Amino acid sequence: MKTLRSAASLIAMAVAGAAAPAFAQDSAAQAPTPVATAGDEADSADIVVTGIRRSLQEAIAIKRDAPNLVEAISAEDIGKFPDRNLAESLQRVTGVQITRNKGEGSGVSVRGLSENFTRTLYNGRVLTSPSGTRGFSFTSMPTDFVSAVEVSKTPTADMIDGGISATINVRINRPVDVARNVVALSAEALYESNPEKLTPHVSAFVNRVFGDGTFGVNLGVNYERRKVIQAGFTGYGIEQRRENATGGFDYNRDGVRSDTTFGFDHATTFVSDEGDFERKAIVGGLQWKPSPDINLYADGLATWFTDGFNRFEHQLRWTNIGGPTGAVRGSTVGAGNLLTFLDADGVDHQTNNLNWTIADRTLNFAIGGEAKAGNLTVTGEGTYGRSVRTLSDRDSFVPISRASASYTLVDDLGAVPDIAYTRGYNSLDPSTYYFRSFSSFRGQKGYEMNKAVRLDAKYDFGDSFLRSVKIGGYAGEDEIEFGPRPQYTVGPQVLASVYGTPYLPGVEGGAISAAGLLKEVDYSRFIGDGLGKFLVADYSKLFANLNLEDVLARGTLVLNRTNQFTVDERVLAAYARADFASADDRLVGNIGLRYVRTRVSSDGFGADIANATLQNDSITLLVPDSGPIAFRNRYSNWLPSLNARYELADNLIVRVGLARAMTRPDLNRLSPTVTINANVRTITTQNPSLRPYLADQADLSLEYYYGRTGLLSAAVFYKDVKNFIVDTTSVETRTIRSTLTGTVTLDFRTSRPDNGAGGKVKGLELNAQVPLDMLPSPFDGLGVTSNVTLLNVSDVQTVAGGPRVPIPGVSKRSYNLGGYYEKNGFGIRANYSYRSAAVNSTTGTFGDGDRGEAYGQLDISANLDVTRNLALTFNASNVTHATLKRETLGGVLLSECDFGRRFTGGARVKF
Repeated sequence: MKTLRSAASLIAMAVAGAAAPAFAQDSAAQAPTPVATAGDEADSADIVVTGIRRSLQEAIAIKRDAPNLVEAISAEDIGKFPDRNLAESLQRVTGVQITRNKGEGSGVSVRGLSENFTRTLYNGRVLTSPSGTRGFSFTSMPTDFVSAVEVSKTPTADMIDGGISATINVRINRPVDVARNVVALSAEALYESNPEKLTPHVSAFVNRVFGDGTFGVNLGVNYERRKVIQAGFTGYGIEQRRENATGGFDYNRDGVRSDTTFGFDHATTFVSDEGDFERKAIVGGLQWKPSPDINLYADGLATWFTDGFNRFEHQLRWTNIGGPTGAVRGSTVGAGNLLTFLDADGVDHQTNNLNWTIADRTLNFAIGGEAKAGNLTVTGEGTYGRSVRTLSDRDSFVPISRASASYTLVDDLGAVPDIAYTRGYNSLDPSTYYFRSFSSFRGQKGYEMNKAVRLDAKYDFGDSFLRSVKIGGYAGEDEIEFGPRPQYTVGPQVLASVYGTPYLPGVEGGAISAAGLLKEVDYSRFIGDGLGKFLVADYSKLFANLNLEDVLARGTLVLNRTNQFTVDERVLAAYARADFASADDRLVGNIGLRYVRTRVSSDGFGADIANATLQNDSITLLVPDSGPIAFRNRYSNWLPSLNARYELADNLIVRVGLARAMTRPDLNRLSPTVTINANVRTITTQNPSLRPYLADQADLSLEYYYGRTGLLSAAVFYKDVKNFIVDTTSVETRTIRSTLTGTVTLDFRTSRPDNGAGGKVKGLELNAQVPLDMLPSPFDGLGVTSNVTLLNVSDVQTVAGGPRVPIPGVSKRSYNLGGYYEKNGFGIRANYSYRSAAVNSTTGTFGDGDRGEAYGQLDISANLDVTRNLALTFNASNVTHATLKRETLGGVLLSECDFGRRFTGGARVKF
């Protein structure tokens, strides 16, 4: 906040200098420059278009004039981007689908492929992300200062490689390019329906041009906070377990404990994340254009995004039936030996109360310039980006009880199972709960750093068929590092001495009573009383007279280095591009070739699974490391491209694109790490030897432009993608140490990413932007903006001769149905975005897969220009209160997430 206050002070001082000359400008200078399209009347430039139509008009102009296939969203003016979230704006672009984080748009995928196939740039340079993936999280990027977002679906040779599906460039205008003095202020209130709370969003932006307009500076600050509650059911899928591998329980109650394998619900869980999103950002830049031939600039972006939440979990683990009363009391066996009903005593009944913060910090700076000498133009830029993710300390006091309870998988397996407590068990009786241990994960940091330089030279040949030749080079380094995460474990005997309570060696392998240290929470409005009301650890009681650090000092510290790694990727690229055009400019295009060399270094620590120790909660597995390990990999690629457009008739354009594109594997998948989960019994290893995805692709589109904002277009595309990365799985039986039984033998499902044989993506895109200005007043303010994307995607063969599986993350159908009305300073638009189901994983936790179900959301926004300088704004997100669902490939519910509706209202001032 200190940084933001300092920036706000600078803005306040700049307002004094900017406001006076801004008000002194005449109305012609204040008005946005109209953009005329071919086919307008001769006097169309005299008409000033503002609002929704202006932003649509500028987006169409970007698309029409682009040398390749581009979609765009444009802000009408500074501070007037259509949405508060860039991802939510992008979901209206043809072929774009998004993922969400607590209801807010986060990742962006294009043309069916996952978000990791999309390269995201900021003013043409790489944006880093601390998650370790190639995808960029748009939750950290404010929209207040964005002038346009361009989605390039076909590459050109001079573009930074990495986006097989698309390259997204977020543009913020530099100060001299804005060419006027501007002060833009915005203040809004955000209301979330789930927590029923109001929070603020404020921003300020100043653009100041000095002297004769050759030097400029701008500065913007943004602050936004959201109160969120994301709540709902979470499951793991159907676990397959032999009767003689589950403590001898007779699941089908036939009197025989044989090797029969049954499928049953692993666990039934309610999860609520309640907390805050906080987003802060600063943008700023300097630009000097002493002459039309010289342009120098420096600009930067800094964002702070914090996801701080309290997670409450309430879980019945049907996989762990035990205790002194453990027994199966009833069951129903359905098709495929699936236990559709199970009633048991001694069911593992646990809750959790976790405070957790994920803090992302992103910095991005560039300094560059352009110089012209006759027909030669030389540009150069040096960039630096760094993102840091900090995971806070996470303390876990997990009370356990042994419940008499049942679950029923209803006829619709995609619904929340019916839960009932049986034989008089009271889930809210604190005397039945015990603490077995206390664990604390200490803070962990991960970062991604990117450094790059590029130099380009372009020579113009005038009006000849060969219009220009451009050559250049790029050198970049991308490094990601995740540090260790220390873990403290405090055993029950120590807890007994700490809290002065009896140690109970015969309970859960050693425990203390949790009575008097619990509190009740109520989330029954989301899921009902069965899972919605429960007891959790009350930290105000647990640490009322104790210091947390003193408690941890009595425990055992394990420095888990098996998830610690560094991946360093260095890229050298060179390209040549030639632009051509016919004498009448009806044919325009470019052809080019890019050469890319990649070197990867991956360092970490091996996992000593043989000496891993399972704690007495049967969930926590402490895995020592086996020492440092290192891997090296390198590869080179040639990437040709061709783009051309031809004007068949006035305003009717055909466009073609041919290219080979590449996307490198996620950096975290190139690490040498091993992750073991004893709860669901999985071992996940990464693979430093992964090769990049390569795609040979072709695009063909037909575009018809009419009036100022009219567009009808159709596009078909084909991508032959090689080296798809798919997780291959197998089952391993391992005997590991146990604090309860000395040793325990468990079956683990192992997973490792490998390059598959490849797959093909074919698609059709239809887009219509239709202004209905032919209607009589007042209906001439209506318009329609809609699009649809249909995909035909082949399955991927993971190994030669092996089975083919679906490409992860592909929704084969998506569409947007939108409309707007704008007249006399009032504008309103509504948009319904839909994507069909998509397979997230063919394996899932227990080999039964993971599929995200179809999802649709209605959003509405409106604005009213009260005066020339003041506008009122309103936005409503998820008006229909849709929920996100995941199921196994067999249709069993994995999760249903309710994040509520979001409403925003406020005012925007510009002068």
